[in-house]
Amino acid sequence: MKGMPDPWIESATSRLADERLTMKNSEEVLASAENFHKPAIKDTTTSSSATKETPTSETPTSVTSEAPTSATSETSTSGTVTTTTSSAFTIDSSNNELDLKHYMLGGSDITALFRQYQNRADKILRPIILETYVQELLALGDVLFLAKNQHSNIKTSFFSEELLDKLLDNQNQVLLNKILDTYPDFTTEDYMAVLKVLTSIDQNIITPKQAKLELLTLAAGMDSLKGNVIEGIGDLLTKLPLDSIVEKDKIGEVDIQTRYYEPLLSAILADTTKKVILRWPNKMDETAPEIRPDAIISTLIQLKFGRHLGYGEVKPGDNSTTTQSLCVDTLKLTVLSRNTCLKNEHPILAFQINGFQLIFYVTQRIHHRFYTMIEIGRVKVPDSLLSIQSFATLKNLQILLRVTQIFWHCCHSVPFPNDSPLLSHSSSLGIDTLLNMANSSNFKYRNCPIQYY
Repeated sequence: MKGMPDPWIESATSRLADERLTMKNSEEVLASAENFHKPAIKDTTTSSSATKETPTSETPTSVTSEAPTSATSETSTSGTVTTTTSSAFTIDSSNNELDLKHYMLGGSDITALFRQYQNRADKILRPIILETYVQELLALGDVLFLAKNQHSNIKTSFFSEELLDKLLDNQNQVLLNKILDTYPDFTTEDYMAVLKVLTSIDQNIITPKQAKLELLTLAAGMDSLKGNVIEGIGDLLTKLPLDSIVEKDKIGEVDIQTRYYEPLLSAILADTTKKVILRWPNKMDETAPEIRPDAIISTLIQLKFGRHLGYGEVKPGDNSTTTQSLCVDTLKLTVLSRNTCLKNEHPILAFQINGFQLIFYVTQRIHHRFYTMIEIGRVKVPDSLLSIQSFATLKNLQILLRVTQIFWHCCHSVPFPNDSPLLSHSSSLGIDTLLNMANSSNFKYRNCPIQYY
């Protein structure tokens, strides 16, 4: 090392000190996290170059956080952010997380890793680029977003892609474990029977109304949840136009809701005999008064609305729909689902519509101020009768069946509150606080880890 310039030695020494600092045991870091009210700190680590950390913990550990780094600028592929504001995010240690069993998966302390991820997210410069860092904003709202091949770079630097995929499978399995094995899947024979009816429309052998009656007859002989899916497809037959509408920019949200989605979604997510309805109120929700969801799935108690089981947001998918507006919808659904999940003590379903793309999510609570929001399915709905056959594939039938099974068994059939040591109150950040952290500007070519299209 002879002749090496002093600045290089100082830089190497500084990096070594930082590495030693991050290896403090978790209890010491938690103690420092109790006073975590500092302004956002600039960081040289970019979302595309964050260092991978492979969790190796075999026993529950306390919450950890990253040590503050020196103040430098943070950049992204979509631009450089230079403004900082005071952070609204804090690690809440008043409820003594050390007394609660951390969520473990294969020896990895998921809770501790999530706290590290949250602290790193809080160091992103303000205003945060919404499209690029939407998952980090969700993390600041105490929600870990999980969807296949849709992990942000910062998130994978803490969990690794392999661990995130395992956690996604784990959270899916938690839901599926609540569905009895006696509920059958669609068979090839079921699919061929549906296809035969739809082909008859295409060949002008029967009318859409006659085809609907035939599908309803098929549905009546199936398991009730399988029948719901077939009923939804049948209801679409009398709503869809014969050919695709060319002027899609003139199709508004109400058109999208009533013509293309209401028939299908009401069949799989509502049932008047069970006193569950899907409504499109566009009115504020009591769990988050600042949000006006496009759709709410509610129970009915006599003549009044009861508990909420799910929410939906709709964008027409035309030129007015931007990635930023879709990210805002995801934030809204996340906050609503999180708050309602805490209130009702059971998972909450959400669906997000972008034109003819339909995505389903479920939010679950796994620890104090720690929720997962997982994608459980996505389909492209038909825009006309000409495309109904390409929609009603065996794969899509299974996806819709899985969604309706999860909804009715995990979000609706919860007669008693969960037996849980988790505390019922929360100080998670609201939608206004999260949006105030974000940049309100819109840029068409910004990268976004969530696949909306």
